Amino acid sequence: LRVVPGVARLDLDLRIENAAEDHRLRMLFPVEGRVERFEAATTFDVAERRPGPRPESGWVQAPPATFPHQGFVHAHGLSVVAPGLPEAEVVPGEPSQIAISLLRCVGSLSRWDLRSRPGPAGPATDTPGAQCPGTLRARLALFAGLDPARAREAETGLRAFVCGEEPRVAEGEAMLRLEPDCLLLSACKPAEQGEGTIVRISNPTATDVEARLVLGLPFARAELRQLDESVFHDVALDESALDEPAALAG
Repeated sequence: LRVVPGVARLDLDLRIENAAEDHRLRMLFPVEGRVERFEAATTFDVAERRPGPRPESGWVQAPPATFPHQGFVHAHGLSVVAPGLPEAEVVPGEPSQIAISLLRCVGSLSRWDLRSRPGPAGPATDTPGAQCPGTLRARLALFAGLDPARAREAETGLRAFVCGEEPRVAEGEAMLRLEPDCLLLSACKPAEQGEGTIVRISNPTATDVEARLVLGLPFARAELRQLDESVFHDVALDESALDEPAALAG
Protein backbone atom coordinates (compact mmCIF):
# COMPACT_ATOMS: atom_id res chain seq x y z
CA LEU A 1 0.00 0.00 0.00
CA ARG A 2 1.34 3.45 -0.85
CA VAL A 3 0.25 6.98 0.04
CA VAL A 4 2.13 9.88 -1.59
CA PRO A 5 2.01 13.41 -0.08
CA GLY A 6 -0.15 15.68 -2.24
CA VAL A 7 -1.81 12.77 -4.09
CA ALA A 8 -5.32 12.09 -2.78
CA ARG A 9 -5.48 8.35 -3.41
CA LEU A 10 -4.25 5.03 -2.08
CA ASP A 11 -2.20 2.88 -4.48
CA LEU A 12 -2.10 -0.90 -4.15
CA ASP A 13 0.56 -3.17 -5.67
CA LEU A 14 -0.55 -6.80 -5.57
CA ARG A 15 1.41 -9.99 -6.12
CA ILE A 16 -0.45 -13.29 -6.01
CA GLU A 17 1.15 -16.74 -6.24
CA ASN A 18 -1.56 -18.90 -7.78
CA ALA A 19 -1.28 -22.67 -7.33
CA ALA A 20 -5.03 -23.47 -7.49
CA GLU A 21 -7.14 -24.38 -10.51
CA ASP A 22 -10.76 -23.85 -11.57
CA HIS A 23 -11.49 -20.93 -9.30
CA ARG A 24 -12.16 -17.20 -9.22
CA LEU A 25 -10.40 -14.86 -6.81
CA ARG A 26 -11.95 -11.46 -6.12
CA MET A 27 -11.04 -8.46 -3.98
CA LEU A 28 -14.00 -6.92 -2.14
CA PHE A 29 -14.32 -3.24 -1.20
CA PRO A 30 -17.30 -2.51 1.10
CA VAL A 31 -19.14 0.80 0.72
CA GLU A 32 -21.58 2.35 3.16
CA GLY A 33 -25.26 1.58 2.68
CA ARG A 34 -27.14 -0.28 -0.04
CA VAL A 35 -26.10 0.62 -3.59
CA GLU A 36 -28.99 1.05 -6.02
CA ARG A 37 -27.01 2.63 -8.87
CA PHE A 38 -23.30 2.97 -9.59
CA GLU A 39 -20.92 4.13 -12.33
CA ALA A 40 -18.38 2.17 -14.36
CA ALA A 41 -15.90 3.33 -17.00
CA THR A 42 -16.52 2.32 -20.61
CA THR A 43 -14.68 3.22 -23.82
CA PHE A 44 -14.67 7.05 -23.96
CA ASP A 45 -17.59 7.26 -21.48
CA VAL A 46 -18.92 6.43 -18.01
CA ALA A 47 -22.01 4.20 -17.79
CA GLU A 48 -24.58 4.14 -14.99
CA ARG A 49 -25.48 0.60 -13.94
CA ARG A 50 -27.58 -1.24 -11.36
CA PRO A 51 -26.39 -4.14 -9.17
CA GLY A 52 -27.42 -7.67 -10.10
CA PRO A 53 -28.00 -9.36 -13.47
CA ARG A 54 -29.97 -7.87 -16.34
CA PRO A 55 -33.58 -9.06 -16.81
CA GLU A 56 -33.63 -12.49 -18.47
CA SER A 57 -36.37 -11.74 -21.02
CA GLY A 58 -35.14 -12.83 -24.43
CA TRP A 59 -31.80 -14.17 -23.20
CA VAL A 60 -30.67 -17.64 -24.31
CA GLN A 61 -28.20 -17.85 -21.44
CA ALA A 62 -28.78 -16.60 -17.91
CA PRO A 63 -27.28 -13.08 -17.69
CA PRO A 64 -24.47 -12.71 -15.14
CA ALA A 65 -24.25 -10.16 -12.35
CA THR A 66 -20.66 -9.37 -13.34
CA PHE A 67 -19.87 -6.83 -16.07
CA PRO A 68 -16.85 -5.58 -18.01
CA HIS A 69 -15.37 -2.17 -17.23
CA GLN A 70 -12.66 -0.06 -18.82
CA GLY A 71 -10.65 1.20 -15.87
CA PHE A 72 -12.70 1.97 -12.76
CA VAL A 73 -15.91 1.41 -10.79
CA HIS A 74 -17.53 4.00 -8.49
CA ALA A 75 -20.22 3.39 -5.88
CA HIS A 76 -21.37 5.49 -2.90
CA GLY A 77 -18.36 7.78 -2.89
CA LEU A 78 -15.61 5.18 -3.46
CA SER A 79 -13.78 4.78 -6.78
CA VAL A 80 -11.76 1.60 -7.37
CA VAL A 81 -9.32 1.88 -10.28
CA ALA A 82 -8.34 -1.53 -11.68
CA PRO A 83 -6.47 -1.27 -15.02
CA GLY A 84 -6.14 -4.62 -16.76
CA LEU A 85 -8.72 -6.28 -14.48
CA PRO A 86 -11.88 -5.77 -16.54
CA GLU A 87 -14.41 -7.94 -14.66
CA ALA A 88 -16.32 -6.44 -11.73
CA GLU A 89 -19.57 -6.67 -9.80
CA VAL A 90 -21.34 -4.54 -7.23
CA VAL A 91 -22.73 -7.00 -4.69
CA PRO A 92 -25.92 -5.61 -3.07
CA GLY A 93 -26.38 -5.73 0.67
CA GLU A 94 -25.81 -3.77 3.86
CA PRO A 95 -23.09 -2.80 3.17
CA SER A 96 -22.78 -3.29 -0.56
CA GLN A 97 -19.41 -4.32 -1.99
CA ILE A 98 -17.41 -3.51 -5.10
CA ALA A 99 -15.95 -6.85 -6.25
CA ILE A 100 -12.93 -6.79 -8.60
CA SER A 101 -11.94 -10.12 -10.19
CA LEU A 102 -8.21 -10.76 -9.81
CA LEU A 103 -8.17 -14.32 -11.17
CA ARG A 104 -10.68 -16.34 -13.16
CA CYS A 105 -9.06 -19.70 -13.81
CA VAL A 106 -10.48 -22.34 -16.17
CA GLY A 107 -9.05 -25.46 -17.75
CA SER A 108 -11.11 -25.66 -20.93
CA LEU A 109 -12.73 -23.30 -23.39
CA SER A 110 -16.18 -24.66 -22.49
CA ARG A 111 -17.86 -27.64 -20.83
CA TRP A 112 -21.20 -29.47 -20.99
CA ASP A 113 -21.65 -29.90 -17.23
CA LEU A 114 -21.86 -26.24 -16.18
CA ARG A 115 -24.76 -25.39 -13.88
CA SER A 116 -24.58 -21.71 -14.88
CA ARG A 117 -25.62 -22.25 -18.53
CA PRO A 118 -27.89 -24.71 -20.41
CA GLY A 119 -25.28 -25.58 -23.05
CA PRO A 120 -21.64 -25.10 -23.97
CA ALA A 121 -20.24 -21.77 -25.15
CA GLY A 122 -17.86 -23.47 -27.57
CA PRO A 123 -15.70 -26.57 -28.02
CA ALA A 124 -14.26 -28.39 -25.01
CA THR A 125 -10.69 -27.39 -25.90
CA ASP A 126 -8.14 -27.70 -23.09
CA THR A 127 -6.73 -24.33 -22.00
CA PRO A 128 -4.05 -25.07 -19.38
CA GLY A 129 -2.66 -21.55 -19.64
CA ALA A 130 -6.05 -20.12 -18.66
CA GLN A 131 -5.58 -21.65 -15.20
CA CYS A 132 -3.23 -18.66 -14.67
CA PRO A 133 -0.51 -20.59 -12.84
CA GLY A 134 2.32 -18.73 -11.17
CA THR A 135 2.63 -15.05 -10.29
CA LEU A 136 0.03 -12.39 -10.95
CA ARG A 137 0.98 -8.72 -10.62
CA ALA A 138 -1.72 -6.08 -10.53
CA ARG A 139 -2.12 -2.40 -9.64
CA LEU A 140 -5.22 -0.84 -8.10
CA ALA A 141 -6.01 2.56 -6.64
CA LEU A 142 -8.69 3.91 -4.31
CA PHE A 143 -9.93 7.47 -3.92
CA ALA A 144 -13.02 9.30 -2.73
CA GLY A 145 -15.62 10.59 -5.19
CA LEU A 146 -16.35 10.15 -8.90
CA ASP A 147 -13.65 11.70 -11.08
CA PRO A 148 -12.73 10.01 -14.41
CA ALA A 149 -9.72 12.30 -14.84
CA ARG A 150 -8.25 11.25 -11.47
CA ALA A 151 -8.96 7.63 -12.33
CA ARG A 152 -7.05 8.01 -15.61
CA GLU A 153 -4.12 9.57 -13.75
CA ALA A 154 -4.05 6.60 -11.37
CA GLU A 155 -4.28 4.18 -14.29
CA THR A 156 -1.59 5.61 -16.56
CA GLY A 157 0.87 7.18 -14.12
CA LEU A 158 3.91 9.17 -15.29
CA ARG A 159 6.85 8.01 -17.37
CA ALA A 160 9.87 10.20 -18.17
CA PHE A 161 11.72 10.25 -21.49
CA VAL A 162 14.89 12.08 -22.47
CA CYS A 163 13.90 14.32 -25.39
CA GLY A 164 17.09 16.33 -25.85
CA GLU A 165 19.35 18.75 -24.03
CA GLU A 166 17.32 21.88 -24.80
CA PRO A 167 13.91 22.28 -23.09
CA ARG A 168 10.95 22.62 -25.45
CA VAL A 169 9.08 25.01 -23.14
CA ALA A 170 10.14 27.42 -20.42
CA GLU A 171 10.43 26.19 -16.84
CA GLY A 172 7.06 26.19 -15.11
CA GLU A 173 5.15 26.30 -18.42
CA ALA A 174 3.01 23.44 -19.73
CA MET A 175 3.47 22.05 -23.24
CA LEU A 176 -0.23 21.23 -23.26
CA ARG A 177 -3.03 22.08 -20.84
CA LEU A 178 -6.64 20.90 -21.15
CA GLU A 179 -9.56 22.69 -19.53
CA PRO A 180 -11.88 21.99 -17.75
CA ASP A 181 -10.57 19.20 -15.54
CA CYS A 182 -13.51 16.87 -16.27
CA LEU A 183 -12.21 16.21 -19.80
CA LEU A 184 -9.74 13.41 -20.55
CA LEU A 185 -6.64 13.60 -22.69
CA SER A 186 -6.54 10.17 -24.33
CA ALA A 187 -3.61 10.72 -26.72
CA CYS A 188 -0.94 13.24 -27.69
CA LYS A 189 1.26 11.73 -30.38
CA PRO A 190 2.94 12.39 -33.74
CA ALA A 191 0.66 12.16 -36.76
CA GLU A 192 0.74 8.84 -38.60
CA GLN A 193 1.39 10.67 -41.88
CA GLY A 194 3.10 13.98 -42.43
CA GLU A 195 4.06 16.52 -39.80
CA GLY A 196 2.01 17.61 -36.84
CA THR A 197 0.72 16.32 -33.52
CA ILE A 198 -2.51 14.45 -32.88
CA VAL A 199 -4.37 15.36 -29.67
CA ARG A 200 -7.38 13.24 -28.71
CA ILE A 201 -9.86 14.38 -26.07
CA SER A 202 -12.92 12.62 -24.67
CA ASN A 203 -15.78 13.88 -22.53
CA PRO A 204 -16.86 11.20 -20.02
CA THR A 205 -19.57 13.38 -18.48
CA ALA A 206 -23.29 13.32 -19.29
CA THR A 207 -23.36 16.99 -20.36
CA ASP A 208 -21.89 19.01 -23.22
CA VAL A 209 -18.64 20.75 -22.25
CA GLU A 210 -16.66 23.41 -24.10
CA ALA A 211 -13.02 22.34 -24.22
CA ARG A 212 -10.08 24.73 -24.07
CA LEU A 213 -6.70 23.39 -25.17
CA VAL A 214 -3.73 25.59 -24.27
CA LEU A 215 -0.58 24.85 -26.28
CA GLY A 216 2.84 25.88 -25.03
CA LEU A 217 4.48 25.42 -28.44
CA PRO A 218 4.04 27.51 -31.60
CA PHE A 219 1.88 26.09 -34.38
CA ALA A 220 0.85 27.22 -37.87
CA ARG A 221 -2.64 25.73 -38.18
CA ALA A 222 -5.14 23.45 -36.47
CA GLU A 223 -7.52 20.86 -37.91
CA LEU A 224 -10.29 18.68 -36.57
CA ARG A 225 -9.50 15.09 -37.51
CA GLN A 226 -11.37 11.81 -37.23
CA LEU A 227 -10.07 8.70 -35.43
CA ASP A 228 -8.39 7.51 -38.63
CA GLU A 229 -6.66 10.94 -38.67
CA SER A 230 -8.32 12.04 -41.90
CA VAL A 231 -9.18 15.75 -41.96
CA PHE A 232 -12.71 16.61 -40.85
CA HIS A 233 -12.36 20.36 -41.33
CA ASP A 234 -9.98 23.20 -40.53
CA VAL A 235 -10.16 25.27 -37.38
CA ALA A 236 -10.20 29.04 -37.82
CA LEU A 237 -7.39 30.81 -35.94
CA ASP A 238 -6.69 34.42 -35.09
CA GLU A 239 -3.52 35.80 -36.65
CA SER A 240 -2.24 36.45 -33.11
CA ALA A 241 -2.19 32.67 -32.50
CA LEU A 242 0.37 31.95 -35.20
CA ASP A 243 3.99 31.21 -34.30
CA GLU A 244 3.46 31.66 -30.56
CA PRO A 245 1.81 29.73 -27.75
CA ALA A 246 -1.97 29.97 -28.08
CA ALA A 247 -5.26 28.42 -27.05
CA LEU A 248 -7.94 26.59 -29.01
CA ALA A 249 -11.56 26.39 -27.92
CA GLY A 250 -14.22 24.06 -29.18
